[in-house]
Amino acid sequence: MALSVQRICATTSAEMLERSANAYLVWSGGEAVLIDAGYADSARDVIGVANRLDVSITGICLTHYHPDHSLGAPEVARQFSCPIHCHPADRTDLEKLYESMVPMDIPWRQMIRADLIPDSSIHLGDATLRVLHTPGHTHGHIALLHEASGSLFSGDTVIPGGTVWIGPPDGHLQTYLESLDALMAVHCARIYPGHGGLVEEPTMLIQTMKTRRLARERQILDLIRERSRSIDDLVELLYGDTLAKDLRWVAVKTVAGHIGKLLEEERIERAPQVHPDIPEYRCR
Repeated sequence: MALSVQRICATTSAEMLERSANAYLVWSGGEAVLIDAGYADSARDVIGVANRLDVSITGICLTHYHPDHSLGAPEVARQFSCPIHCHPADRTDLEKLYESMVPMDIPWRQMIRADLIPDSSIHLGDATLRVLHTPGHTHGHIALLHEASGSLFSGDTVIPGGTVWIGPPDGHLQTYLESLDALMAVHCARIYPGHGGLVEEPTMLIQTMKTRRLARERQILDLIRERSRSIDDLVELLYGDTLAKDLRWVAVKTVAGHIGKLLEEERIERAPQVHPDIPEYRCR
């Protein structure tokens, strides 16, 4: 049975790193799920689209816990009396987020099901979505694959028009690269990403995203070969005046992610401490 997909571009007036994100209403044979749910203030838009299409949402599947994908879920779940599904590794962070940001009158604790484990399935009529664990952006990030059509709902592992933020403590760069390889091996026909439009050439985009990461790694290694550098040094050299002040923290965490990978691989090491609170790194 064919799978129907309605992309919902969720937007927010709140101060967020990303001001728009995708939610996907997916249905077949009268059964529907929502893949990601946008922001708290976009929940009404999601509900409105479902009502206009006369589709009842039976569950919400979160690709990951980040607020631009998950904060709309409790209100949508309350409206349709359905559960919120996530990967077990994202459950604690999701609960912390909801504890601080979801209104007290929404019983979100009873809604969460941490059951999106690898190779489990979501059945919509005769259609099946297979859960793929794609950690790296978060530890519990997942993607959903409809094998019959080759449609992949990638969350933030693959997005067009840029790179995915991978920074500690959520992100792990080597794991992310491995997730890109795993998605490359799926040979999907199209990608419905967490941000941006439909991707019709998935293999090319996935390879491009991996190439960009490895190119940045080479830049960082070249700079460290010249002399020992701190993360702040590297951010300044890599981004300079092109970086808005309110986005500096993103660059710092991105570079920290690269440094963590290089340390794990023993390609670099901590240099003898010059400044007590500012570690520097050098090639081994």
